[in-house]
Parts: sequence; C-alpha cells; structure tokens
Amino acid sequence: MNIKKDAILIPIAKIYFMIIGYAIMMIMGHFLPKNMLGVYHYLNSVISPINMILIQGGVQSTSHFVSKDFDNRKKYLKFGLKVFSLISIVLFTIFQIFAQFISKTFTKSDNYTTHFRVGSFIFLFYALYSVSIGYINGKKEFKKQALFDISYSSIKLFFILIPFILGGGLLSAISGWAGATFVITFVALFVVLKEKKNNKNNISDDSFDLKNKKDETHDNFLSESEKLSSKTNLKNKFMKYMLPILLYQGAFYILLNLDTWILGVLSSSNSALSNGGDYLTINTISRIPFQATLSLTFILFPHFSSEKNSEIKKSIEKSLKLGLLFVAFFVFPILWSPRFFLILMYGKKYIDNDRMLIILTIGTLFLSLFVIANTIIAAIGEAKTALIFTIFSVFISLTLNLILISKYSILGASIGSSISFFISFLAVFIYIKIKYKVKIRLKHFITTIFGIFLASFIGLNFSIHSFLSGFLILLPLGVIYLIAIFFKLKNYIISHEK
Repeated sequence: MNIKKDAILIPIAKIYFMIIGYAIMMIMGHFLPKNMLGVYHYLNSVISPINMILIQGGVQSTSHFVSKDFDNRKKYLKFGLKVFSLISIVLFTIFQIFAQFISKTFTKSDNYTTHFRVGSFIFLFYALYSVSIGYINGKKEFKKQALFDISYSSIKLFFILIPFILGGGLLSAISGWAGATFVITFVALFVVLKEKKNNKNNISDDSFDLKNKKDETHDNFLSESEKLSSKTNLKNKFMKYMLPILLYQGAFYILLNLDTWILGVLSSSNSALSNGGDYLTINTISRIPFQATLSLTFILFPHFSSEKNSEIKKSIEKSLKLGLLFVAFFVFPILWSPRFFLILMYGKKYIDNDRMLIILTIGTLFLSLFVIANTIIAAIGEAKTALIFTIFSVFISLTLNLILISKYSILGASIGSSISFFISFLAVFIYIKIKYKVKIRLKHFITTIFGIFLASFIGLNFSIHSFLSGFLILLPLGVIYLIAIFFKLKNYIISHEK
C-alpha cells in the first residue's frame, strides 16, 4: 500500500483549520457578552453534530469505495451526491420546522429561533462538500484536499470577520459561516464534476489509467441488463456500507455534545446561558487535541480501507503509537498552563475555569485515541463494530453526566465526560488488542500518563498568570515537539511507501 508524501499536508491543513477556528472563537469571546457566547455554544452543539455526521459519513463512505474500486469512482461520486443531497434536505426541513422548539429547549427562549434556522444552511451545503472531499480523499489527492481545507478556513474567517467589523452581531456571523460553506461547496463540486474520466493528470496512480481503458472497452460489450445489474450492485454496496457509517458518526457526535445538551436542559432559566458561555471556554480549548487528531483519520482511513490483511496488525501498532505521540503534543501545553489559554482565547473573566479545563483536557486525550482506534475499525470494514462501541460510549456518558451535572453543574460535566471517554477508549483498545493481536508496549502509555499527571500538577499549582511569560515558555517547547512529530509522521509515511 502506498501512502503518498503529500499526506503530510493533511495535518498541516488541519492545524491551519484549527488556528482559524480558534481565531474566530477569540473574536466572539472578546466581542460578544457571555450570554450570547452561550447562545453560540448551544447552537454550535446542535448544528455541528449534524454537520460533522454528514461530512464524516460522506467523506468516509465515498473515500472507502473510491480507494477500493477506483474504476467506478465516478459512479460512486454521483450516487453519493444524490444520497447526501436527499439526506441533507430532509434534515434541513425538519430543522426549520422544529427550530423554535430547539431554541427554547437549550436557551430557554425562542428569541434565537432565527439563529438556529440560519445555522441549518451550513449542513445543507456541507453535505455535498463532504462527498466531493471524500472523492478526492479516496483518490489520495491529499494536496488538493489540504488546499480545500485551507481555502474553506480562510473564506470562513473573512465572511465571519466582516460582519463583526461592520458592527453586526451573532446572527450576521452565523450567516457569514453559511455563506462561506456555500462558496467552498460550489467550488468543490465544480472541480470534481469537471474531471474527465480518461484524463491521466486527474488520476493519482498511472497504473489505474491502463486498467480503466481496458474496463471501459469491456463495458461497451455489456448488455443493458448487465449494466443495470452492475449499477444496482454498486448502489447496494454503497448503501450497505454508508448506513452504519452514518449511524456511527451520528452516535459519535451525540457523544461529543451530550454534556452540553444535558447541561443546557438541567440548567435553570437564569443560569442556562451563563453556564453555556463558561462551558464553551473549556470545551473549545480542551477539544484542540481532538480537532488535530481528525487530520490523522483522513490519512488512516483510505490506507486501512485498501490495506492487505497481512499488514493490518503492523499498521495498527504504528498508527496507535503515532496517534499517542501526536495527541500528546496538543494535550500537554494546555495542562501545563490552562490559565494562559483561557486568557488568550477569552480574557481574564474566564480564568477561574482552569481546573475544569484540565479535567476535560485529560478526557480529550482518551477521546482522541478512541476516535483513532474506531476509525481503524470502521476503515477495515467493521463499521457496525465501531457503531456498537460508540453507542456504548453514549450510554456511559449519558449516565455519568445526568448524575454528575445534576449535582455539580459544569464541574460535573467535565468529570462525567472525561471518565466516559477513558472507559470508551479502554473498551475499543482491548477489542483491537485481542482480535488483531496488536502488541503495544505499556511503557508508551505509562510514560504518557505520568506526563499527564506532572503537567496537570504544574498547571494546577504553578499556572502561568502572565500572557508573555506563558508564550515564552510554551513556544520553544512547542517548536521542539512539533519538529519531533513532523519527522515521526514523515517516517511513518515513508515506511508505508515501500
């Protein structure tokens, strides 16, 4: 199996995506009052799961079949566009009808119904974008995929920033987000649909071109009934794989936002928006490692989708080790100085959330490893197994958060989510270790756990109060670690080119 060197661009693009995303959060955090920040958090916790279910489902379903059955890549693309268009339209319609109910449930007011309705346009467009990116990802055109990610991030920043400069509020920013999604979707569709089937420049491996020509010649001699049967079989395979993937992604993004939803439902009308604003600060910062981890899944998924059975064990071992190192790079700085990140992102008024930030960041470490392991399982072809593990995780998170949030509010959400993420990772790790006989030395995890406790101790007791001193301490450490990560990732890719 050949993993192209261009794959290194995916993490780079994802890091850029994160930087822009957090820059947008900083703008909102400094310009919006806490109650409006709370509205945005609840809206984002409802819109983003639908958004990400569609994009992850669209990317993984399309990428899986394009990488496995390259000859029929155009057929999978067109069928995927039809399926996800229908799904997104149905969801959009439902959301428009129930927007008022959703607003009252989470914000305890129907004053923000329009915000939710406008926000639903984001996933309406993003569904088609997901299939387009899945097509590019399946062809392993990582440079093109990275360029789209970077372009979308830049357009999104511009479209959201302009309303704030002009004095607009949260609704104008949400409209800008929807507008940016429409623009990048239009461009992506134009790029993938204009590709000519026999154009060598658009095929990532020249060996596919000769095979395609041979197959096209053979297709000319097929009867109409045989072509129809082949087309039906292709659709059945796509749907059979796509449905568990969508359900798996749906369950996973419920898991990601369950704590926020329960916090909103259990909060009083007086504290709902305030709690939402406070929890947004720690939730957003603690999810930095998880957002970075998603870049690895875009590399691992097409790789494991077409990996030989004899190589799976070795690939899993390398992927989990790489994932641990990669996630740790983003976890340790937050644990080392939680107050630095809170001041940087949202200002001093949120500085007292430092302990909850540490707790939730530790949980995110295990969440990130869980998503890597589950992605591997789904890519191998066990989408139903990945779904089962995610449903199990949702059940654990629901139980713990209901109990702890009712007693400890935001602190309970942090503790409940972190414990559920740890249990989830432990379960899927044991499964992989037993089924695929994966050998992971305990010293890697023990070293990481020790580092977590050490960084947390420093963060809780010697937290950096000064913005400048925090920057000067974290910058050299980050640069050194980033260089190490880069070469580890580069060696991983090169080792799979042979």
